[in-house]
Amino acid sequence: AMRAQRVLEIGTSYGYSTLWLASAAQAVGGRVETIELMPERFAAARAHFERVGLSPFIMPQQGDAQEIMRRLDGAFDFVFIDAEKDDYENFLDLALPRVRIGGMVMADNVLSHAEQLGGYIEKAQRMEGLRSVTVPVGRGEEMSLRVAQKALPPEVVATLAELEVYARTRHNAWSIPREAGRFLHILALAIQAKSVVEIGASTGYSGLWLAAALRETGGRVTTIEPDPAK
Repeated sequence: AMRAQRVLEIGTSYGYSTLWLASAAQAVGGRVETIELMPERFAAARAHFERVGLSPFIMPQQGDAQEIMRRLDGAFDFVFIDAEKDDYENFLDLALPRVRIGGMVMADNVLSHAEQLGGYIEKAQRMEGLRSVTVPVGRGEEMSLRVAQKALPPEVVATLAELEVYARTRHNAWSIPREAGRFLHILALAIQAKSVVEIGASTGYSGLWLAAALRETGGRVTTIEPDPAK
């Protein structure tokens, strides 16, 4: 969706996720740089890349990811973290300066290893320059978009909070959860959406999340609601 040209994967393992990323990179003329510590996994992954013909779109490196990352030049569009859980926060610190504005960091296993990675989630969601949401896909993904603007405008934050209270106290005031609103917001920003159609405005909660994103992209939301009161 982001048409990422340059992808970094921290933790190749046997190459399964690398193949997914490389097939996406191939479609847009990009490539994946992937790092694996264990020599036997690295060798097996390279054999898998050769077997399916995706090697031209993959640049594998074997060694310590933190050391290798310090030597990387240029900016990445997408970084995927799936390595030693105790190192996730260090990987985030190393990745952030190497991700372009509008680029994304995705961390795997954040729900299956919530006790270990709770600090990572909190850090990603509080870190200046990131907008982050926990997505319950697979074992849980922390989806973090690098942004130029620090935070949502205070008037938007205040109105979203009011609508959350309103939805809890009115039986017919349907509203998506806050995490879903943040997900829509980050997704719209990530793909630089210019035109969005929302079918079902309700009282405007999800529309505000989308509109806050499109104000930054220079776009517009068309939202449709049949109930005149809503």
